[in-house]
Amino acid sequence: MRKHWIIATLIAMVLFLSVKTDAFANNDSFSTAEAIELNTVKTDSMADYNDKNYYVINLPADGYISCTFSRGHQNNNNELWRLIVYNKDEQELLEDAFDGISTSDTTSELGLAEGVYYVRIKANGSGSYFSNATYSLKVNYTQSSYWEKEINDDTAQNNRINVNTKVFGSSSDYNDKDYYSIMLNEDGFMSINFERALLNNNNDIWILDLYDSNNEEILERQFDGITRSNTTAEVGLKKGYYLIRIKPNGSGSYYSSTTYAFTLNFKAADNWEKELNDSEIEATTISIDKTFYGSTVDHSDKDYYVLRLNEAKNLSFVFNRPNLNLGNNLWIVRISDAKNNEIAEYLYDGTTVTTKSGYISYPAGLYYVRVKSNGSGSYHSDKTYSFSLESMIDVTGIKLSANTLTLKTGESAALTAEVIPANASIKTVNWSSSNPNVASVSGGVVTGWNVGKATIYAKSWDGVVSAACEVTVYSTIKTIGKITYDFNNETSEATVVGVKSTSKIKIPGTVKDSGRTYKVTAIAKNAMKNNKKITELDIADSVRSIGDNACSGCSKLKVVKLNGNNISIGKNAFRKIKKKATFKIKAKTKSKAKKFLKTINKKGGAKNAKLKHIKG
Repeated sequence: MRKHWIIATLIAMVLFLSVKTDAFANNDSFSTAEAIELNTVKTDSMADYNDKNYYVINLPADGYISCTFSRGHQNNNNELWRLIVYNKDEQELLEDAFDGISTSDTTSELGLAEGVYYVRIKANGSGSYFSNATYSLKVNYTQSSYWEKEINDDTAQNNRINVNTKVFGSSSDYNDKDYYSIMLNEDGFMSINFERALLNNNNDIWILDLYDSNNEEILERQFDGITRSNTTAEVGLKKGYYLIRIKPNGSGSYYSSTTYAFTLNFKAADNWEKELNDSEIEATTISIDKTFYGSTVDHSDKDYYVLRLNEAKNLSFVFNRPNLNLGNNLWIVRISDAKNNEIAEYLYDGTTVTTKSGYISYPAGLYYVRVKSNGSGSYHSDKTYSFSLESMIDVTGIKLSANTLTLKTGESAALTAEVIPANASIKTVNWSSSNPNVASVSGGVVTGWNVGKATIYAKSWDGVVSAACEVTVYSTIKTIGKITYDFNNETSEATVVGVKSTSKIKIPGTVKDSGRTYKVTAIAKNAMKNNKKITELDIADSVRSIGDNACSGCSKLKVVKLNGNNISIGKNAFRKIKKKATFKIKAKTKSKAKKFLKTINKKGGAKNAKLKHIKG
């Protein structure tokens, strides 16, 4: 009986060892890889340092994976296990190593197309680089059509992507290069937004390049580990095929396996530069009276544009850019003809938004516009600029606010000129007079000087178009007897503006001219100033005002008769007349006369004047 028990035990041990050996042998190669489920933990161990465990996974659709590797604490900081992901062609896609200190690590995310893939776990070596401790493996899978699909390490294996769609990827090691391609069906412009997690690393970690179908570089940008998101300059592109390459900047602190994301922001447009347009041969075709856009993506970039004129044109160059609060000149624009003769050169700073040049006459022919950076650093900007060559809109007419004017001598009136059309390029109006002695003009203000006629002209800036206004200047001033009057035909009133040099002057209440009677209501300022012959002045009660300095300096004036006491006295109206002159003032009471004389003394400047009251 005991013998049978021993035999049975030996048989069981042999069977166990046989099964264990088969279990290790069954997943030691690609062909014997063990199928495991996605997002499910698989537990296993290494039999010895030569052991390799292969697992096969099947992705039902495009997406991305990461591998979570867990184990017990081994109190060993050496790397003990190595994990490698392969595609069905046994090409390595990702490799990672795990030490004996951590208990769980997850690899970087890896974008994959649907299909079969392998995961291999092996010992990192023998001795202190090996452990037969149990580990667990979980392949984390998420379905997504927006991830890179490894292998995309060269131009032939690129991933075709769509514009205006966010795409995700990762650099599995510092040698990894991720290539993507797009097909643009229309001309337009594009910027690239690059996103990543904050890594607290200010080194440039990723390099992004944009290439055309000839593999010529259009744009390159580097992205650090302390910014979450950056957007490149806008760049104009013609329809066609383009490549995008994203790669690490190096190893160590210049590399990260962190997931990145980027979006190709594209808009169709027919008024953008078409890179590469770095020479006259590759120049982008432009036309007049249309705005075109571009950018100097780096300090060595030159953007060429070509313009063909079938007829001569007067053109102004208009350059627009954002306000960058930078006073340095950032852009240089050169315009040349087909023989490279310079027509014009302009420099533009970073503070002005719009600059418009004067008009230049361009004969029919071929012309080139070159826009380039003024230098590097603070003398360069990759911000979008725009420009246009605006043709001159000629003046076809000028309309004046009046075609005729009638002015009395010394009077002024304003004319306004409307330039037609309203959007004429140059609206400058030049004014002139056919007879400035009769009527002059300045800025549209016409002044009559002497009796007669004159024509006022308003001409376009080039003198081709003009309008005219006929001006008649008349005089309302006439001398009747010893007194000169200024007649107002509207009010039938007259103002004394002068007198002849004689001893006695009587200002009447009314005066007749050409059969019409005018009421004399005022003596103008300076009317008799410095008249040395006047000795007596008799002023009618119709006069209501005596102007400033009206009788100032009449040193022999000794008697002034005022037949009214309700008269406005101008400043210094009687200054420096004869001392102790007598003012005969007609008033109801003597007190009123005294009060009026006080005003004459104080305001009119008649010092020490005597009063003779005339009751009335």
